[in-house]
Amino acid sequence: IEMTEPLAVFDMCQTIIVSGVLIATIPLGCFAYCKLIFLPPYKGNYTFMLIVVNGMTNIFNGFAYLIIYQLSSFKFVYSIYKSIQELDLTRALSIIHVIFMEISLNSALFVALHRVKRFTSWKHRSETTFFYVAIASSTILSLPRILDYALFTTTS
Repeated sequence: IEMTEPLAVFDMCQTIIVSGVLIATIPLGCFAYCKLIFLPPYKGNYTFMLIVVNGMTNIFNGFAYLIIYQLSSFKFVYSIYKSIQELDLTRALSIIHVIFMEISLNSALFVALHRVKRFTSWKHRSETTFFYVAIASSTILSLPRILDYALFTTTS
């Protein structure tokens, strides 16, 4: 028995499970996030907007991971990945994945900080200010890794 057979089975099972979870999560997540953004009493609430930003970046991160890394181990997508390499899109795709991954991670931090703020009754100027500070900070905290991928990391 070759050592690659169990790994191939593991890859196949993991890809099927991740794909299934994404297929189920994307419509449910979009439905829930649309309700949070557009329907009262949630509409205009910056706390829920921060949760939506975090959730959507998590969904995009999972989708990007599936496409960029997970499917690459299967022979049926070899020609697609070869085309991506020939068009020199590997770095761009890696940067997109890093953007979603980093903003997802950092926005989760600010969702957690918001919860701590609520439980400790720590007063903040406003929910709007907290939201914009969280988004700006998530972006700023993500920049070193994004710039590293954009300027110094080779992906071919």
